[in-house]
Amino acid sequence: CTKPFEWRKKWARDWPNVRYCSDRCRQACNRFVDAPPAKR
Repeated sequence: CTKPFEWRKKWARDWPNVRYCSDRCRQACNRFVDAPPAKR
């Protein structure tokens, strides 16, 4: 997503692997990846 996010204490050990700012953003990205291509 384009939302800015900062370091959080709960991410301290895993910061290099943090890819999404929230569960909501992670689920939204997965919806686009798993969706079948649109017919034109």
